[in-house]
Amino acid sequence: MKNQKRTDSFRMNKAVYYLNVVDEYSYHNALSLELNSGIPENDHFYLLCAKPPLKESIAGNIRIQVLASKEPYSLPFPFYSTIALIIFTVIMAALFAGLNLSFTSVAISELYVIMRMGDSYQSRLAKNIIPVRLHLNWLICSFATANAITNCATSLLIENFLQYISHGSLPFIALTLIPCIITVVFSELLPLAICNRRGLCIASKTRYVTWLTMIILSPIAWPLSKILDATLGAQGCEVYDRSKIEFLILEAARASSAVFSEILKNTINLPRIRVGNLMTKIDEAFLLSTKDTLDNKLILSIVEKGYTRIPVYEGSKRSKVIAVLNVKDLISTDFSKNVCVIDVLKKLNYLKQVRFVCEEMQVNPLMYEMEGQNFAFEPKGYISHLAMVVKYDSKSYSLIGLITLEDIIEEIFDQATFDWLRSEPNPLPPLEQIYHIQQALENYSGFKGLSFNIDTMRRLFNICEIHTSSNADKKFCIYKKGSLYRSVTVMLRGEAFYTDQDGCRKIATAAEFGAELIDQIYLRYCNRENFVDLCKLHFTPQQTIYIEPPFQYIKITLRAIIDTLQKRERDEYRREISEAKYLQDEADLSNTQLTLSVTDAKTTQVRMVSESLSTLSTTGSIHDDEKLSESSNQ
Repeated sequence: MKNQKRTDSFRMNKAVYYLNVVDEYSYHNALSLELNSGIPENDHFYLLCAKPPLKESIAGNIRIQVLASKEPYSLPFPFYSTIALIIFTVIMAALFAGLNLSFTSVAISELYVIMRMGDSYQSRLAKNIIPVRLHLNWLICSFATANAITNCATSLLIENFLQYISHGSLPFIALTLIPCIITVVFSELLPLAICNRRGLCIASKTRYVTWLTMIILSPIAWPLSKILDATLGAQGCEVYDRSKIEFLILEAARASSAVFSEILKNTINLPRIRVGNLMTKIDEAFLLSTKDTLDNKLILSIVEKGYTRIPVYEGSKRSKVIAVLNVKDLISTDFSKNVCVIDVLKKLNYLKQVRFVCEEMQVNPLMYEMEGQNFAFEPKGYISHLAMVVKYDSKSYSLIGLITLEDIIEEIFDQATFDWLRSEPNPLPPLEQIYHIQQALENYSGFKGLSFNIDTMRRLFNICEIHTSSNADKKFCIYKKGSLYRSVTVMLRGEAFYTDQDGCRKIATAAEFGAELIDQIYLRYCNRENFVDLCKLHFTPQQTIYIEPPFQYIKITLRAIIDTLQKRERDEYRREISEAKYLQDEADLSNTQLTLSVTDAKTTQVRMVSESLSTLSTTGSIHDDEKLSESSNQ
């Protein structure tokens, strides 16, 4: 009865496992069997069954021996839970990698710029990011730790899952490459590509997730961040060096005009340039001797050279410059007495007022000194826009050249900067140029109304283009009847003409050349209209004007006239500011000198002031009466 119950219970709980014969390791008297799925390790008895059944003689002699065994592959979680966990770890790894890029791709200084100068949306995003971004190292350590944890968990889960579904049949290379590919594609490349374009938006919307991650991982990340703060700084290395700044400026300048880009490039390279690279060699410079006599020939030579500042050397020693002569100071000199240069210098106290610089000196600080006139405390007559260049050797120095502020400016703007008396921009000699300027002032009365003098007209001539005929030129039209023009013409050589209704040839005058335009500028300028309105002016010729070679004329454009007016206003404004500052300094100095220490003196002063005030009030009342009488008489 008991045996029957055991048999029934065994049959109810039986499990059938099928064994495979391994022919490779089987022989005629031994079989090698394999069970891939494995059997549970418990105290149950297992019966070996064969189909068809074995003979009793054979079954009684069978001996079973376990040759090898291995653990079966299993999952740490249920099947579908493992898949969901793999997807979750991949998403979290992608999130941490993307947030790391989103928060660290923009420097804290750029975030402040966006917050203050960007639009409302960008400003709001930057404002949300800045509180988190201030803890840069803590942020980096938190994301790095979280990313490492999620990537390791992803690799382990994927490898275990692959082993389970393949029953360990996948090779080692496949088990290594598949987790790496999934991690690189979904956890690195894809989030970096997305967050690189929308970094500010993603970082702003996930700031609370970031704070939560930083708080959870603070036991690991916070101590590491403090170490980084002590070694690298709280915000890392966000300072641009000079080369990076130059590159950024030049890249930004490429979007603008080529001239602006060239000016920026020259300005950036200016600190690398030495004085010796820009100087004019002493052999090529125009110098005067202290023994030279200021006669008509020398004065004409000075005018033809066109320089306002001329170095003066002692006697015949050209290498010993002792002063700089300003041509403007020769206006009050009487040249009928054949005055020597040394007499003019002594009269003006210009001796030993020369700045000497070394050829190895950088141009940048020299320009600041020249522009600000900070050559120590320059006395009267000190010429700060010119410096003599010397070369030092082991024993002495030698004069090798000179440099002016205009030389440095020409290097920056990559074009010539012309002085008030230079004639390089046009081929006219100085005397002929002055003659044509006087003719222009007489023919165009509007220039006199605008208070244009010879100096202003020279500046205007220098920025306008001179047209000269060539051998192949024929008669051509410079003004067409009925067309709109914004320029006036000043004839230098040759003559312009037009044909009247009778077919007669008439010489063109200033009226046909655009004198009407100058008068319009004068009227609008007197009414204090802005320069934008002046740019809209034009005139319409009543005749078609022709010109035949040989000729030479200059076209004064409306833009050039407006630029000259603007420059003159700026100069006058600066002069007024300088005079006001000088008067204020004088007033402050006089106030500091007015001190009284005795009480009687104070009383006397008060009495004198009161008497003066009474006198002033009496005088004022008399003047008021006079005005009143005048008004009544009127």
